[in-house]
Amino acid sequence: MSDEKKINVSAEENEEALVDALFAKRISYDLTPDNSRFFLSEGGLISMELSVPDKEKEFFERVIIIRSFPISNPTGFLSVRAPDSRGSEKGEEIGIIHDINDFPEETVKIISEELDKRYFIPEITKVHSIRDKYGFSYWDCDTSSGRRTFIVSNPYSNIRLLDDGRLLVEDMDGSNFCIPEKKKLDNSSQRKIEAFY
Repeated sequence: MSDEKKINVSAEENEEALVDALFAKRISYDLTPDNSRFFLSEGGLISMELSVPDKEKEFFERVIIIRSFPISNPTGFLSVRAPDSRGSEKGEEIGIIHDINDFPEETVKIISEELDKRYFIPEITKVHSIRDKYGFSYWDCDTSSGRRTFIVSNPYSNIRLLDDGRLLVEDMDGSNFCIPEKKKLDNSSQRKIEAFY
């Protein structure tokens, strides 16, 4: 084989290797108490140690935990991810926790506290007014985090009655609010939200 052909073959192999590396994804594991350990770092971030048979232990200084089904299954199918280079949650998935309650109490506490912060949804305790104008719904409410005013676009798509009877309201900014039980609201508030039940 001539030197020119060898160079071309070598260049093609390098290109293939670069493409393979570009599209290589890490394997997502089923995370269990047997193969993963979660703990807080000195800075208060969730760290993780992963032990997979036939591989070296991996240490992740910071992991991000995301609910796959935040409404219908908040303790199951939790995606554990390494943050991307900007520190966002779009990094590669390390694995899935099928049920957080399978883990030791300390791990459940650490992960639950993090999820409660990430998925904080204020409860609406009183509805002062709801005004509809040009397809938008303007809400003025007391919530568990203080008085809030917010705008809901397309109310019939962004206000949902869940199977368990809760009313979930998503505003234009993507913030969520919840009415856990209509009966707990005063009569005036109940009348204002009647159309959504």
